Order: sequence, then structure tokens, then C-alpha cells
Amino acid sequence: MTQPAGRSGPSDLAPFAVTAQGRDGHSRASFRTRRYWSPARGVRISAEVPDSLLVRCAALLLAIPDLVAFCGPTAAELRGWPRQAGSEVDRNIHVALPTTRNWPLRRHGAVGHRVQLKPEWISLIGGVPVTTSARTFVDLGAHYPLPDLVAVGDVALARRQISADAVAAVLRDRARARGSVAARRALALLDPRAQSPQESCTRVHLIEAGLPTPESNAMICDEDGQFLAFGDLVYRATKVVIEYDGLVHLDEKQRRYDADRRSVLRTHGWLVVEINANDLSRPHRLIAKVRDALSLRERAA
Repeated sequence: MTQPAGRSGPSDLAPFAVTAQGRDGHSRASFRTRRYWSPARGVRISAEVPDSLLVRCAALLLAIPDLVAFCGPTAAELRGWPRQAGSEVDRNIHVALPTTRNWPLRRHGAVGHRVQLKPEWISLIGGVPVTTSARTFVDLGAHYPLPDLVAVGDVALARRQISADAVAAVLRDRARARGSVAARRALALLDPRAQSPQESCTRVHLIEAGLPTPESNAMICDEDGQFLAFGDLVYRATKVVIEYDGLVHLDEKQRRYDADRRSVLRTHGWLVVEINANDLSRPHRLIAKVRDALSLRERAA
């Protein structure tokens, strides 16, 4: 698909503005046909173009002249970061507006934030301005709970979309901004070795409960140094490994593989704690399962 244009002249497959008088000598009514659809009020686009967040953002560039950049959860989704888990998806498009704007944004489906953005905090994705990865991560501190924020950060760090230094630089300028405290705490908990958002959230729940920090996606070997398996979250000193069973584990072939792997670990003295989405939705139960396993091993030592 041709990428949607921004404020420049639109192509046949890019959004374009339609005024009350219409456009290019055609009446407004002539654009109310099946040949077009409206991604934003006052904007049309060819029916050949499928709906997407990027298309809707390009349309809002035309509809909101003083829009500075897309930010917060919208910027995160445009970057392909995981959405906040366990809650209703935020369908709004979050836009950064100039601090000089003295009236609120009144547009269905868009949420305006009057914020100050340095030029170096704005980048382009598909032709639309978006807050940089580091600035987006810091802004998400005002939208996501800590476990979900760390999960996003783990993904971004593993993809090399953010760095600790870049996030720290934004935090120095945003020390008193809403969400900065959560972002600073999350930064200290990031681990690019995590293999899934669920594993990241589990790790944060355990750390916040005062339990030791487990190793993420750690290699486990036997007493002779021979490879046994990779563990999702590993407490090496007590030989406790936490395994998260997600949707992929519903596949029969995967289930057999997991069962064999965990049998090998148990044979070599590892205590395997299996958790799933139900445990993650009830953090107190998750924490209790892991705490009991660690206590059992400590008593046996």
C-alpha cells in the first residue's frame, strides 16, 4: 500500500481534506459515495485503502492543523509495542498539541495533550510525526501500570529501539512530569532477555513483592555443564524455574515438548513452577506460588 501522505498534497491513495464547499470543483456530497471512506471528520480517502492506525493518523494531520506529533499509547502501537494487558484497549488516538493552544481538543476518537516537545523528541513513521521511542516510553508511565510498562520496555530494549541512556536523558528533562516516577522505576527493571510480555509482568510482580530477581530466559545445565533447557525465569541458587504457559503451549506438539523438557529438569533436581494467565491476573496467587517454592527449597537446603 502506498504510504499515506502528511500535510503535503495527497495522492489518490492518501487522505485529503473536504470542506463544506467540497474539493476541486466537486461538491461535498460527491465524496459521500462508496468510492471513499472517512478516517476523520472532514477527511476522505479512497475505498481501496484499508483502515489502519497509520491511515487514521495521517488523516488527523489534515484535520488538526496544529497537531505536533502522535504520542503515548498511539506512538507505542505505531512502533509495534505490546498493548497494555488485562484491560480494555484504548481506542483513542493520542496527539501532542502545542502548549500555546488555549482550548481543548474536541474531536471524537482523539485525545489531545498539551505538551512541550523538543525537535529531537519527534521522529517519522510512515510519514507521520511520532514521539521518539525514548520519549514514548517515558510518556507511557502515565498510562500503563508498572508491569505493563516494563513489558513494553523489555520489547523495545531487545529490539534496540530504546537505550537506557536515551530514556535517562528524557527523564532528566521530564523529572516532574506525570508518569516520570513510574518510567524511572521501570527503567531500572528492564531486561531485554525476556521472551514475552507475560514473563516480563511476572518478573515485575515478583520483584515488587520483595522476592529475589530471577534470571530471564536463562540457560540451565547439569552438574557436568551439559545443556538441559532454557528456563523462562530462573532462581539458580535454589534450583527453582518458573515456566509461563501461554497460548502457544495449547498446541499438542508444544505441550509434549514442554512436558519432556520439564521432566528432564525435575530429574536433575529442579523444582518447576508452572503459571498461566489466571495466575498473572491474580498477582497475589502468582507470588504465593513462587514464594512457597522458594521457601520449600530453602528449608530443604
